[in-house]
This record gives sequence, C-alpha cells and structure tokens, in this order.
Amino acid sequence: MSKQKKVLQSVGALITDDQGRILLQKRDDFANIYFPGLWGVFGGAVENAETPVQAIIREVEEELSVVTFDPKLFLKWDICTEHLGAESRKRFFFHIHFDSDMVNSIKLQEGAEYRFFEPNDLPAFACIVPFDLAALSLYIHVKIIGSQIMPKF
Repeated sequence: MSKQKKVLQSVGALITDDQGRILLQKRDDFANIYFPGLWGVFGGAVENAETPVQAIIREVEEELSVVTFDPKLFLKWDICTEHLGAESRKRFFFHIHFDSDMVNSIKLQEGAEYRFFEPNDLPAFACIVPFDLAALSLYIHVKIIGSQIMPKF
C-alpha cells in the first residue's frame, strides 16, 4: 500500500479599500522564499489543524497587524507544478475589504513594502507572482469590470 502524498495548501488575500484599490506586498528578496522580490498578495501556508479561512485570518493579522473576520472565498485552484520542479498545491484566494480604520492601522510585519494600486495601475505582469497575477486578473475582470465568466444562454 502506497502512502498518499499530502497536498500543500496555501491562501492569498485580495484586499481592497474604500476606493477600490488593491493592496499588494513587495516580497522580500530572499532566495529561500517563492518568487522573491516580486509583488503579490498577502498570505501563506495553511498550517496542520487550520481551515483555509482560519489561515487567511491568521496570515493577514501576522503580516499586516490587522484583524479581519469575514473573508470571502473568491477562487480555489489545484495547481500542478511538479513538472516545473515545485510541489503541487491547492491555493485559496479570499477577498477581504479594509475600511479606512483598517487601512490606517496597517503595520507591515512581512515583506519589503506594501502599496495600494488602482486596478489599471498594477505593476508590470513580469513583476507580479504568476499565481497571484492570474487571481488578480480574474478579480478585476469579474468583480470590477463586470465581465461574465460563463456565456448567457
């Protein structure tokens, strides 16, 4: 009987503010992290006994010192990257809205910097973590522009 490999799970937060801007993190430039030096969403690994919702709440508090209570699942992906030399994973993206009090209470605990971007003024695509870029693109098209995913019959 073969032992089933545990699937890694991670979470990402698509955080917006009252002006509709999107919060991104400039990742540290350390060789031991995924996509060092690129812009991406805040988030991280789901720990052993956590649900993805618990993980995103914890990650946002750890990385930004902001307590949030109501993340909304936006997207879940099964990402197969073994042929690229990385472990496959499930990635959960949550939308979280920060009101002005939350924005003003941000204390960056992880990453080189953070910045709110207008949807039309994001960093160049080569400067954004690829998985996060795809989720950001879907979020902008569906939630901001109002594009339909499925054709109407």
